[in-house]
Amino acid sequence: MEKYIGFKAKCEGFSHKKASPPIPCQDEVGFALRDSFAVCAAADGHGSEKYIRSKEGAEFAVEIALEAIGEFVAKTCISPADPRDSLTKENSEKLLKGLAAHIVSKWIGRAKADWEEKPPAGTGKTLFDKHYPNQEPSSEGLNIAKLYGTTLIAGAITEKCAFIIQCGDGAACVIPRDGEVRIPPETVDENQLGSLTNSISSSDCLSLFRCFYTTEIPQAMVLVSDGVLESYGGNGGKDFLRFCEKAVELHSADYDQAQKALKGWLPKLSEKGNEDDMSMVGIFLRPEAKLEVAGISGNDNQPEGEMIGADTERSPEAPVTASPPPQLGSAPSDFVRVEGGAFQMGSPSGGKDDEKPVRAVTVSGFWMGKHPVTQGEWHQVMGNNISPLYGDGFPVEGVSWFDAVGYANRRSEMEGLTPAYSISGDGASRVVAWNHAANGYRLPTEAEWEYAARGGNGSPGSFEYSGSNSADEVAWHQNNSGGKMHEAGKLKPNGLDLYDMSGNVREWCWDLYGYYPSSAETNPEGAPSGAARVSRGGSYVNGAQEIRCTSRCYTVPSGRRFGFRLVRSL
Repeated sequence: MEKYIGFKAKCEGFSHKKASPPIPCQDEVGFALRDSFAVCAAADGHGSEKYIRSKEGAEFAVEIALEAIGEFVAKTCISPADPRDSLTKENSEKLLKGLAAHIVSKWIGRAKADWEEKPPAGTGKTLFDKHYPNQEPSSEGLNIAKLYGTTLIAGAITEKCAFIIQCGDGAACVIPRDGEVRIPPETVDENQLGSLTNSISSSDCLSLFRCFYTTEIPQAMVLVSDGVLESYGGNGGKDFLRFCEKAVELHSADYDQAQKALKGWLPKLSEKGNEDDMSMVGIFLRPEAKLEVAGISGNDNQPEGEMIGADTERSPEAPVTASPPPQLGSAPSDFVRVEGGAFQMGSPSGGKDDEKPVRAVTVSGFWMGKHPVTQGEWHQVMGNNISPLYGDGFPVEGVSWFDAVGYANRRSEMEGLTPAYSISGDGASRVVAWNHAANGYRLPTEAEWEYAARGGNGSPGSFEYSGSNSADEVAWHQNNSGGKMHEAGKLKPNGLDLYDMSGNVREWCWDLYGYYPSSAETNPEGAPSGAARVSRGGSYVNGAQEIRCTSRCYTVPSGRRFGFRLVRSL
């Protein structure tokens, strides 16, 4: 059982929902849990028209910070190669500033690579031309990093120390094992909770980073965006601190109930508060570690901004038990049989360049999940909830490609099947090999996914979306989702009885991304090399173009952005 627990949540700001068109949430949060330390990060994309990719900038910042801090802790806190490399109070400022410089450097590189791979188009190109009229997207003098502008606050709890680095607004709340819950003064001036908005895209951002270091190991650490901080800005910050304290208390007592409560509260906080995007992430020692959270005062004198669901009682964690091994050839529960066959893969007209050329593809038969893997299914297998707040019946999201193959292997083992993947290495450099002879769960190939989305063998293949030419019949998308994900299986399935193949949550596939070859193929598995993995189906925030059966997307496998569904070979 892991020593640490993490939680996270975010929501679109009330003012952003009212905008026309609505503005997606620009905040991003994440955490990473290891045996001897835990890391969390929060980023607030600037969101104005000039920062046309601040949402992606925030996502990149959190992903890079989690990975970089994990490597930093391993080298300076767990097993330093040289004693002089150990993180101490005396050298903390120097080493943490170096860590910040490393994160910013990687972030700038990631932004530039993203800009080169995906030049602005459509609305993005219109905004670019509006605000940068004398420059071309490929201009050598263009400050690409500025287009991805975001704040960043990140921290870690280790067995020897805890630390935080921050550039821009937002705040960290530290809950010690004894004493007062507080905002570290090194990161935020408690007399002015709304700190100045700086950006990691600024040329002088390294001089703007603030650092906090302590050898007094806290029970918990909570990071929030300025939306949460400023909405609780009254009463000298006490209401904000109690909110953070209560969030940790509830997640310690009943994780799932606390997640539902936090999901319900953040949108209300935005409406009652400053109407900005809301985001929150926390890490804390598991209660079994026998480290008590100080200052929890129950329900007496709760501030007006108390998180709903605060009266929950602790319930014991349900044990995860293995299902009995299935009979060979039997149908997995909630899976459908997809007979093999041939089809024309790709878009003949109206699609993007990477959906062409159309060519004949043959696939072998397989079982496929009726719906994406749900949060309830994830929790039953993995014992945690990696997603933002929703509920057991909703698709799991915020999952990396590595997370998805890890889930497939663990579920296979629980059900007495041979895992489909062998995984070696650590972090973003992990190597995953597919054992084609295994009978365990795996991700679909891109060809299998499109074949099933279009109805499989004998399907006319003419539907624009999976099961219909009307997006509203079969998909939760930008125009009917209300800006939120929905429970799996609530709309019409396609001809194979598969739900949510279009919209709701984007789904990882096995393949490395690349352009299609022109020749016919049998059981293709993607490009022979590359850095990004394919995802399909679009999500509740995408427009109709992105949720078509033939539409493609891709990102690095360590990016925690999507959902997935499983298949098994026949």
